[in-house]
Amino acid sequence: MDMKNTNMTQKIKTGTLRELSALLASVLVSWLTLPTQAAFENIGQGARPEGMGGAFTAVGGDVHALYFNPAALGTIEQPELATMYSRLFMGLSDDSDIGVSLLGYAQPIGSKGRFGSAGVGLWRIKLDSLFTEQYVTLGWGKPISDVLEGKLHLGASLKMLSRSFGSTPETQNAINLSGSSLGRPDPVFANGNSKNGYALDLAAFYRWQQRHNFGFTLQNINEPDMALGVNDSDKVPMTMRLGYSTRFGSLNLAADLERQESIPGLMDNRLHLGAERWWALRGASSFTARFGFIQGNRGLNKLALGMGYQFSRVIFNYGFQLPLSGIRDTQGNHQLSINILFGKLEKQEDLSKLLDQERTERIKAEKRLLEAERQRIAAEEKLKALESQKAASTQGIERLTVEEKQKDAEQEAQAAKAKQQQAQESLQKAYNLSLDYYQRRKNSGSTPNQQIEMLNRIIEQYTGRSIALTQPKQELENIKEMMQKTQKDFAFSWEYYQNLSKQGVSSETRIELLERIIKKFETTNVDLAPVREELKKLVK
Repeated sequence: MDMKNTNMTQKIKTGTLRELSALLASVLVSWLTLPTQAAFENIGQGARPEGMGGAFTAVGGDVHALYFNPAALGTIEQPELATMYSRLFMGLSDDSDIGVSLLGYAQPIGSKGRFGSAGVGLWRIKLDSLFTEQYVTLGWGKPISDVLEGKLHLGASLKMLSRSFGSTPETQNAINLSGSSLGRPDPVFANGNSKNGYALDLAAFYRWQQRHNFGFTLQNINEPDMALGVNDSDKVPMTMRLGYSTRFGSLNLAADLERQESIPGLMDNRLHLGAERWWALRGASSFTARFGFIQGNRGLNKLALGMGYQFSRVIFNYGFQLPLSGIRDTQGNHQLSINILFGKLEKQEDLSKLLDQERTERIKAEKRLLEAERQRIAAEEKLKALESQKAASTQGIERLTVEEKQKDAEQEAQAAKAKQQQAQESLQKAYNLSLDYYQRRKNSGSTPNQQIEMLNRIIEQYTGRSIALTQPKQELENIKEMMQKTQKDFAFSWEYYQNLSKQGVSSETRIELLERIIKKFETTNVDLAPVREELKKLVK
């Protein structure tokens, strides 16, 4: 809810009462115990992120990236539709109905998302029939380049803002401070009951080693003024969000730092912490539990909880946030959303689960191998000690006792070897899963650099583990040879174009050749910057 709207009740000039209305003010009074918030506040933007305390700037992977970090739209690998409805501050004594609704859709553009992913969404907050605030957003995000061992994404979104106020007897016949009617409409609405504007967001998203994500977003960079009156000011403040998330098996942890000037001259700083853990169920279903916490200056403290259930292509999410300070006598904010996935199901989420399964299996196998090795060494040392004791024994009874202990120690050594064998089989299973993950990523259109990164990780993790690494090593050599051949092919094509240019061929022919080169090499690791620059000059 836009808390700056409540400040209009304080904008009073001599002889003129600049208040929204007595009725609207009475409804909003319950909100005054909260820290003042900015226009078009980031609230109710999906049950999944709300259940994680709003720590979603560096999460990505679904349509909600449209509202938190449009650059992360580039991580979406299948079309997705999201709907949500939220009730804010249920249980207020004035029985006000404050609802937030959301509708969003995102999908990759071009074959295998080579032009990135685009999204469109509608967000709306409504207070009974008195107040409505909404925006339509168009967003785009795309992987730009490989940086170190990760992928950098850039993105942007344009929001079309709209704010409107309902008409009440108080707005049509303003009252002064003493409660007397002025006999004329409230001056606040002299230019109408609604206002439109536009806001621009810019964002970056970086995924490192498929586990660590970093996000940065600047929202409302142009700070549009949404005040109704020509002499008033109610700017939507620019908001900076910096986020980080990481995965540990089936556990996802996230943190956001948010900073904005909600009140002129006063910066608000907020820390969002979130976590989610999923459990695979039978079939294609899974269950997710979420937890979050929000803390900020001016006494802001919120607890967040959530859960989700996925069955095939449909995902149900529930989120809950409860203020721990400020507003009282409320049952908190409740969000319910439904997401629908389109296209093939085996996309990013399935690949992430496969990678988590491989990691879990590998860690368990390594622990079991270490434990079995310790047991084997202990049994062998025990056998050596008993052999020496047997050789020194002179009495028959004592010798028989030592021989019985030797048999026990031999059984312990055999059991330790059996455990080693079982653990080695589990490690082999984890290795096979890692190869499966690599092959699926390769088939889904990963770049040669990404393939090299995955193969190097496999070789590093399983070297010295009694695992035959012939396949990944050979695959690595094949990719390097292919990249060298591709680079030679590109150099030949580029040289051929340059020779034709020197011969004075027409611009149309040169443009056609450049477009062919781009189409042929755009999915490879070749740097096409000089080709694109040449094409840009010719088109102009």
